[in-house]
Amino acid sequence: MVFLNGESNKISKLKKVSASLRSNKISIMDKLEIQKLRDLPIEGVAERLGLKIRQHKCLCPFHDDHHASLSFHVRRNTYRCFVCGASGGTIDLAMNLLKSSGRGSFREACRWLADENNVILTEYTSSSLNSNPSTLNSSRAVVLFNHSSSIIADRQYVKSIKKDDFFPSPAAFVYTLPNITTGEIALRNGYHGETSFYLLAERNEKLMQMVIKSTFIDHDIKSVIGGWIDCPSEDEFECEISIFCKE
Repeated sequence: MVFLNGESNKISKLKKVSASLRSNKISIMDKLEIQKLRDLPIEGVAERLGLKIRQHKCLCPFHDDHHASLSFHVRRNTYRCFVCGASGGTIDLAMNLLKSSGRGSFREACRWLADENNVILTEYTSSSLNSNPSTLNSSRAVVLFNHSSSIIADRQYVKSIKKDDFFPSPAAFVYTLPNITTGEIALRNGYHGETSFYLLAERNEKLMQMVIKSTFIDHDIKSVIGGWIDCPSEDEFECEISIFCKE
């Protein structure tokens, strides 16, 4: 068995690297993905958009407000101004506040929400989205390793839990599972081989090579996308991934 690092991509300790991998266009967004964006905590979205909230209220950005007339209903995940009548959910809020920057369309607002909250969208074009099982690649596996698990998503999930109103975000919870990374890579590229994500106490090249080699015990596997991908904080991202093949 021969292993080749024929298509390696090495990135070490990049600063301020976005963890999301997104194309410039969103051609298809299914209802589940849109619902994930609607389920994002409304107050968290508002704060990311620059609103300062106290006791579920803030100054309304849609009129000349001096008395905090914009109110947030956490359980319904909505906002409403009792002066100008502005109301809606997370996507509506993003659309209305992003208009000034030229990103006020529905798709632009969804893209902004996804980028800001690490929600991964299946941004396939209709021509690249192939649902025919006979064309899916069952010979490629995805095996990744890290130390920090999904710590950034974990922190965002904890932030969605309000002390005075316990209502954690289901959309944030999904991304507290590190194997969502391998699953998304497989989904986007039509890989139907093994997908695994291992958490290690520290980076161990010998152990990683042993696990990747063991993947080839399945004779249907001809290649493995594998390596180290760790993001311990929003300021640090470490990645070293290779494609391993067997002759």
